[in-house]
Amino acid sequence: MADLPRSPKSGHEWGPNEQLAYNIRFETIPPEEFFISPDFPSLDHLDPTILTTTIPRGRNDPTFHVSYLNYLEMAALSFAPESREPNLNLDLTRETLYLLDFRAGDLAERNPQLVNGILIAMMPFTIDLQVCKETKFAVSDLCLMHGRSFLVMIVIIKDTFNSLDPQSRLVSTAVAAFQHNNKRRVQLGLQPLETMTIPCIIMSGLRPSFYLAPVTRRLCDAVTAGEYPSSQTVVSMCSDIVAGEPSIGMEDPGYRRIALQRFLAFRDLARVHWDVLDGVL
Repeated sequence: MADLPRSPKSGHEWGPNEQLAYNIRFETIPPEEFFISPDFPSLDHLDPTILTTTIPRGRNDPTFHVSYLNYLEMAALSFAPESREPNLNLDLTRETLYLLDFRAGDLAERNPQLVNGILIAMMPFTIDLQVCKETKFAVSDLCLMHGRSFLVMIVIIKDTFNSLDPQSRLVSTAVAAFQHNNKRRVQLGLQPLETMTIPCIIMSGLRPSFYLAPVTRRLCDAVTAGEYPSSQTVVSMCSDIVAGEPSIGMEDPGYRRIALQRFLAFRDLARVHWDVLDGVL
């Protein structure tokens, strides 16, 4: 694979060739192994109607005061073939992160300073990407970031950039995030990291997939120079919420319950990998 062509491309232009050219592959992990615990978190703290209401709702449905269901229904309707509405999946994903308290949760008691520094960037975040000796860019549609602009989680919405290969876009954005974080560490007088596992989510329609992308300085150096890295990077993924039912998404109450449980489990898993904050707080 060392002789594959490599060229300076921005993240949304990456495809299967870049995965091969930079020795990257994806590996599907069953949920009981991917997450910290095989027992998924309770959702008892949520409004029960969020878990039981079928989308779309009837005209006289009593849940129109529940804002999360309104976002979910608008997103679901925007995917209908006859819809002329803009894709609202970005808004739904952002509201899901707020609903499940990705900023704080059980972290608040252990480290209030960290919680206060984490925010969810609501607009697409453009990151410099050093590739093949040139500066291009990658875009995270949503991201979690620390107040000093360390990127600690990235979210890719499949439907932005008309992306046919969101996984390749995820890889490029994870590499750019690692480069960005190490640059910020050096600016703060901290040692750059040798490796960081970057938690990522891809939303494909109303179906989430969860990823852990282990990015190393060796991989970043290879991408920057346009060279083939000797060590393979294996990105772990978990996406089989309802196997064999590709048409079902979070509009279905049964699927929604499982998806929200996995979002919550991923929130806790993501925090285990926030190495970039070592020495910052």
